[in-house]
Amino acid sequence: MSGQATARFECPHCGFIRPSNDDLPADTLFRPWRLNGKHAVKSYVESLGFEAREWLLALYVAADLELLAVDTVARGEVSHCRVHFSRIMCRGYRLGAAGFVLVHNHPSGDPKPSHEDIRSTVRLAQISRDLEMPLIGHYIIAGSAMTDVGHW
Repeated sequence: MSGQATARFECPHCGFIRPSNDDLPADTLFRPWRLNGKHAVKSYVESLGFEAREWLLALYVAADLELLAVDTVARGEVSHCRVHFSRIMCRGYRLGAAGFVLVHNHPSGDPKPSHEDIRSTVRLAQISRDLEMPLIGHYIIAGSAMTDVGHW
């Protein structure tokens, strides 16, 4: 490669870097993305707030909060979706995750957690701590608003 600088485009949401030169090796096209707070999570899942049915996503992270994977854990009806905790934990172990963040939407437009949201979050937080892959956060997105379920 010559000594010329290559122009780059960096996505403000996920950090993806696309060089203008398509001949670069694939490993230079990716820069790890880190979940460094609620706003980073929100920017990553923003479109989820406008879905017509409930979705539950798990964002698995390494110890340095590098995003390892995003999985759709469940898709539900207009007002609920069924969650299997074992599926969340097993996937995290397969990835070697240090923890995970849950995000789900409320198609109603109200980001306030239901009693079931709170109860499930508290239960999963305890299970995940006991299994040494903690639930880092659980957020509800509705429209453009996002709420922390607040299990801490």
